[in-house]
Amino acid sequence: MLPKEFTDRLIRQFGSSTAKEILRVYSKPRLVSFRFNLGKISEVEGLTKLRELGIKIDRALGVAGGFLVRNKSADEMLNSELGFRGEIYLQGLAAMVPVQILAAMVPDKLVDRIEAVTPVRILDLCAAPGGKTSQIRSLLGRGVEIVACESDEVRFEKLKNTMRVQGCEDIKLMLVDSARLGEEYQYYFDFILADVPCSAEGKISLKDPRSYGFLSEKNIIACAKAQRRLLRAAVSYLRPGGRIIYSTCTLSPVENEEMVKWLLGEFSSLTGEEIKLAFGQTRSHGKLGLTILPTTDREGFFVASVKKII
Repeated sequence: MLPKEFTDRLIRQFGSSTAKEILRVYSKPRLVSFRFNLGKISEVEGLTKLRELGIKIDRALGVAGGFLVRNKSADEMLNSELGFRGEIYLQGLAAMVPVQILAAMVPDKLVDRIEAVTPVRILDLCAAPGGKTSQIRSLLGRGVEIVACESDEVRFEKLKNTMRVQGCEDIKLMLVDSARLGEEYQYYFDFILADVPCSAEGKISLKDPRSYGFLSEKNIIACAKAQRRLLRAAVSYLRPGGRIIYSTCTLSPVENEEMVKWLLGEFSSLTGEEIKLAFGQTRSHGKLGLTILPTTDREGFFVASVKKII
């Protein structure tokens, strides 16, 4: 049973009809989704292999490079030939969106930057288990410098394993509190992916009490405190003209649009950028970001783009 204060808040946020649909989605299984690792296999080659293996898929509407699996479980996909070789990565469709937004901005940065011989520098602020880190490499290839940070030792081992399986051994991995990278990284990065720890309201499954046992205002406040700490540091690592792509897998306004509003108010050097996506079931907050509502195809998510103008 979900806490009443949580369901009441959903109604205030989205209206009774949409809140009811979100609660219905929480009771349904979510389809398995994946993307190809383009550093190891092309989409054409991958689709051919899937047909040979009898794996039935659909393209995900509005999420470029995302696919839904119709006749296999997550374990079966992981244990398939493509999964074993790291030619696919199982990832939520909404979770693919932040890196897609980042990657779409990189060509402009390559043209605009003065130091043409210097590669575009990207920081994954909270990288484990490595899905988004490896997605950056898959989409942008080896012409960019990627630094991926994780502070928890167990999760860091998962990050290293993902990089090994996905063929991303050239990425610099750091077991470190990403809020304390040191002076050598001040004004260093062109892009920072800040997919921060959150209350995870977008991933609730009523079939798994562990997915919602943490729901409380106290937990949201704790998450927001940690997010502010990470974002303060991220601003100091970002060069003028660079961008922070901020994302969470929660629906909580305190951690989402209100967090971006706080960030813009805290730093006059920043400006928000409106995000538009090619699928429905979203709520725009203008320059404060975009909420992706949960469906049976994808988890609930939030993403925002913030640019450092000076």
